[in-house]
Parts: sequence; structure tokens; C-alpha cells
Amino acid sequence: MILVSANRTRIVELRRGIERGEADNRRTGVMVVERMPTLPFQRLFAVGWEEMRRLVCTFTSPGVVVVAVDAVNKRVAGSLCLQAKVGAANAAVVGRHGHCDLYLDGDPAMSLRHLALVVAPLAAGATRPQVAFRLLDLRTRTAFLDEGGRRLESVTAEGATFVAVGSHALFFLVTGDDTVWPESASEAWKCIPERVYLDEVGAEPDRWARRRKSPFPEEPTDGAGRMAEGTGVIEIPDPGPVDNGRITLVRTRPGPARAQVSLVGDGDTELGALQVTAKGKSQRISVGERAAAGGILLGRYDRCDTHGATVVAHHGVSRVHLLVLSVGDAVYAIDTGSTNGTFRRGHDDEVRIVRLEAGQDLVLGDDLARVSWTPRQPA
Repeated sequence: MILVSANRTRIVELRRGIERGEADNRRTGVMVVERMPTLPFQRLFAVGWEEMRRLVCTFTSPGVVVVAVDAVNKRVAGSLCLQAKVGAANAAVVGRHGHCDLYLDGDPAMSLRHLALVVAPLAAGATRPQVAFRLLDLRTRTAFLDEGGRRLESVTAEGATFVAVGSHALFFLVTGDDTVWPESASEAWKCIPERVYLDEVGAEPDRWARRRKSPFPEEPTDGAGRMAEGTGVIEIPDPGPVDNGRITLVRTRPGPARAQVSLVGDGDTELGALQVTAKGKSQRISVGERAAAGGILLGRYDRCDTHGATVVAHHGVSRVHLLVLSVGDAVYAIDTGSTNGTFRRGHDDEVRIVRLEAGQDLVLGDDLARVSWTPRQPA
């Protein structure tokens, strides 16, 4: 039995003797094609089933188990158990950077910080906790693929979900229920609920590469920043009444991947403001409800919403350092596997995910920059 505590809510196992200290964290250029090849999920499921079954049978806490299968070498590359918490979200990051929770090396099609897994808070006092989770692409060039080979940027689900990231198949299974899993991979595959996609919101591979208008008025822009046009929504017929015990409803939605002119768009409601301070200079970012729901990236790279802000220009701030995301009625900051970490002011321990509250400062790295959140005051 795998036990977790309040201070240890994720358990990671890496295979093939991977050493994080030897991680190759150089930037990777990825060639993007119109349609990526579809991985043979059923065959790869058989490769990883022994590990999956071991985890879902021993990780007794409600949460999500992730098993990564290397499609090239046909072997398990690593696994992650992430506990769902009562009243608070939990998160983990998958990527090719040594500081990611699930570190997958040797895949040139995977970004350093590629995918965030966010588990929604559990309801207090529920007799049968319902685990819901969300997968968010961190504005990579390739995003991730569903089983049909469609490139997506964000999905939410409450059951088994499979996606491809680079040359890896990621299998997400919910834990903490009374499911009895067979030893046979072929029989287990029959027990996996069918994934029914209610809609498809496609990702734009070059979406963050387009120059955008800086949210900081004092910073120069090239005048070409504009709202990127989306790929639209492909309507899928409503499946009608469904038995949630037999299918997994997967809802796709825009992630932190649509280039935006402003973090408070037309018709949006301001949720609050992020204040980023470094080297005696401070810059304010107004945040709208839609932007927070999709996700806001803070870091040095032009794929981040803080691109052009001198306060995060220090090399010690990671290229993609923080994901700011609303989950339910709360706003969270998620460290995306940064090199120098994220801390709460006055605390020595690094944080992976923390709820943003008024008056609380987050410190990036060795006091390289500070981030504070000011919620919008009721009218």
C-alpha cells in the first residue's frame, strides 16, 4: 500500500536509472506537422498495464495515477501518483526538465515543461469522492494529442483518459474507488470506460510564436500583437443520457494557449491583479476571469504573458516559471518545474502549488522577483 501525507501528496518513480541531476535542459526546437502520427494506445496500454495495476491497487487515496509509456522503446518510462485534497487543488508537471514532477528524458518532441496536471479539490464530507482533473498544455509547439490524433491544449475529465505527448503515451487513471482490476491487460482494456469527447477545441501549434501586444504599456512592442484566431470548435453529437460508470466524458476547452491582447478581454470581468516586483521596479497585470480560467504563464519566454516585462528578465527566473490558474472559486499559482523554485515569503520550503490570497507574496528563486495577488474588491 502506498501511503501519502499532508506534506507528501505526489509520488514519482522514474525508470531506466534516470538521474535528474544529469538532465539535459537545453532548449529543444520541434518540427510541427499538420497532423501527428497516432500512437497505438491499446498496444502501449498492454506494455504499461502491470505498472498501472500495481499503482491503482496500492495507491488507496483518491487521486490520479499517471503512467508514461515510451512508444519508441516499448517500455514504461516513469509513473506519478497525485493525491486529490479536500478543499484544495493539487498539481504536477510533466516534461523534459529535471525539475518536473514526471521527468521524461530523451524525447526531442517534448518541451522542457510540457503539460500540467491539475486535480480539482474534493468536496468535504463526501462519502464517495469524485475525482476530477484537468490537463493543460503549457503553450508548447506541439501541445498534446488525443486518441484520434487531434492536437489539443486543455481537457477536463473524471475518469480514464489517454493522451500522447511527443513519443510518450500518458495513461491517466482515477484512484480511490472500489474498482477491481484484472491481471490480464486485454481484460483490463475491456474494463476501461470509453472516452466520449463532448467537443473538440483544437490547439494552434504556432499560437505563442506570433508576436503579441505586451500587457505592459511602458514596454515597446512591434505593433503586430493581436488576438490569434482559434481553430474553432468541432461539434460532436450529444450522446444523450449516459451512465458515468461506463464512459468517461472528456471536455476540451481553451488552455493557456490563445495569444491575447489583454488579460481582461472584451466582455470579461476583472478578477484581480498580479503585481510583479523586482530590482525596485513593479508592474501590474490585470487578470480577467476568462484569462484565469484558461491559465496565465509567468516567465522569460515570449510564450508567457509576462513577455516584455523587465521585472522577469533575470536569467534566474525560468523561461516558464509559474502557471496562474483559477480552479473553482480560487486562484492558484503552480510552479512549472522552475530551476530555482518558488517560495512563500517567510518560508523556506519550495511550493509546487499554492492558493493566492491577498497580502501573500510569492518569491521566485533567490528573491529574484516577487509576485503578489490582489483580488478585485466587490462593488
